[in-house]
Amino acid sequence: MLHRMRAGELGAAIGESSRTLLPTLYYLVFAGLIGLVALYVLGVVDPLLSNN
Repeated sequence: MLHRMRAGELGAAIGESSRTLLPTLYYLVFAGLIGLVALYVLGVVDPLLSNN
């Protein structure tokens, strides 16, 4: 069953999405940077890809 939103509910949903967008992007960018530092600076390797 489809739920129809009123204009106020839609505005609240959009406000909630935009309020959580910047923190989400912040954590994604910094998690990626930490991963790149681990790979290229610290030399961390994936044990599944190593040829032992």
